[in-house]
Amino acid sequence: MILTNFQRVKKLGGNLIKHPDLIGPYLRTNVFSRQSPIEIRTAWWSFLAIREVDTLIRDRRIFEYGLGGSTVRWAAKSAAWTGIEDDTIWLETVKCALGSETSAHVDLQLSKYRFRREDGPFEESDYLLALNEHYDGILIDGRDDNFKDRICCFYHAENFVNCGGFIVVDDFWRYEALLNEHRAKRVQIFESVGPCRWGVTSTAIFHY
Repeated sequence: MILTNFQRVKKLGGNLIKHPDLIGPYLRTNVFSRQSPIEIRTAWWSFLAIREVDTLIRDRRIFEYGLGGSTVRWAAKSAAWTGIEDDTIWLETVKCALGSETSAHVDLQLSKYRFRREDGPFEESDYLLALNEHYDGILIDGRDDNFKDRICCFYHAENFVNCGGFIVVDDFWRYEALLNEHRAKRVQIFESVGPCRWGVTSTAIFHY
């Protein structure tokens, strides 16, 4: 979704008109505050998707590719949370933000991968294969330099999501091809403004 600046502004205005209840949160997190998602303890997703996942996450076993504000917002509310991160400094940043909420049921792991061809096939990487047991929810929001690795994560995740569970794919406007082939019973696409970003983004939830 490559847009001109005019198209971005037009899309932003149209989205706020469509969802007037998001004007307040948008102004608070984008205009009146310069804090990061970690600092305001929320996911860097569309507001509509954040609201939906708030209703899904409690007391469920969750796996997450790529740590961040989502970890800080939801890890303590889950029954068990396993998160994979490729960046050492970012891993420690998230752990610090969690503080005392990092308990026995929260397992944040470092799995280094430079996401380049010389590192070997992504399909064989420890990062991808760290997901090796079933979970109720799987969040895909990790690094993706070529816009292909999250797709690989998605199809791998479909083998490990429980019946009645869900998979979240953030920045879904880059991955709409996933709609052509998946095993989900239904898909929700949440397109709206979000925290700490000027424009409109989209987040998809696949329900199994």
